[in-house]
Amino acid sequence: EQIYRRESVTRVLDETVKPMIQRLYYKLLSDLKAGVKTSPIFEHHVDFVSGNHYAAQVPYIETEPNQIVVDYIASMTDDYCTELYRYLFPDSNLEIKYHGYFEHLEGSIDELYDNMLAQYNIFGQN
Repeated sequence: EQIYRRESVTRVLDETVKPMIQRLYYKLLSDLKAGVKTSPIFEHHVDFVSGNHYAAQVPYIETEPNQIVVDYIASMTDDYCTELYRYLFPDSNLEIKYHGYFEHLEGSIDELYDNMLAQYNIFGQN
């Protein structure tokens, strides 16, 4: 909870993340209502859920449109959401900069492996 109250975090949320999510929401809702079958809302969500959905009395596509968009956005990872935004709005100045999980590691995989072996004295090596 303390992390989300930090001014640096709330600024990014308010100035970048929230506007990105809002813009995604309204674009996806518009595409859904207009039946734009090439939109990611159909290709990555509605078609997938409809094809894998258990037998229901009401087909998924007949679900209230706002709920479909909310379901889609809720299912996204951070990376997917960022990439989708970049795809739909390539000229936007809103951007989330994230770092790869391993970019802080230096050296080749062999060096990392050797360091790990040495650090934990694996295989009885000194």
